Amino acid sequence: MVRVAVSHPPLFPPGAAWNYSDTDYVLLGMVIQRVTGRSYAEEITRRILRPLGLRWTYFPSGSSSMAPPYLHGYEMSASGTVKDATVLNTSFAPGSGDLISTVGDLNRFASALLAGRLLPQPVLRQMLTPVPGSRAGSDIDKYGLGVITTKLPCGITVYGHGGTLDGYLTGVTAQSGGTHTLAWVINGSWGVENQIALMDKAYIAEFCGRHQHASSSPAAPRPR
Repeated sequence: MVRVAVSHPPLFPPGAAWNYSDTDYVLLGMVIQRVTGRSYAEEITRRILRPLGLRWTYFPSGSSSMAPPYLHGYEMSASGTVKDATVLNTSFAPGSGDLISTVGDLNRFASALLAGRLLPQPVLRQMLTPVPGSRAGSDIDKYGLGVITTKLPCGITVYGHGGTLDGYLTGVTAQSGGTHTLAWVINGSWGVENQIALMDKAYIAEFCGRHQHASSSPAAPRPR
């Protein structure tokens, strides 16, 4: 993937503009391995997944099987035929899409991140600060360092990310402090072209609704 990426000319000089690229996450995984001598999957498991007790989150390591129970994902062909896309070897997306999780674990992770349990405060502030010129699909969405910063119409700002893979559309976000989180998944990949719009609607409904929850508790039972 990196070889294909660098075979193309740069979109702009470094620091002159902004653009999203999955290949950047592949490169970060390679940097982690070069610095630590261990794969990024080993380091994430050791530094994040185990300390936070995210026991339903794991790297499949090239396997196309998942530990049950799991949510089936579906995709639609050009002819309109729906097929089950659940069984998939995700090793084609190292660092950018090869992690299996649940909405419960995503809520726990977002809560810990925004509460400052994973990063020193200066690093967390830099992570959550929008990059000048970034625009993550709509006027209310900007990009920090690997985090989408969404300023909702009601004045609340939330921080998170979304992702798509064959059969699934997933998102997670949280307010500063991590006391109010939201993770969601749609188990069909049609509508992926409206990914950011769907995320924004979900976040507005959750955080700006008349009946706001005090918290989507990270200790809540794991959805099946």
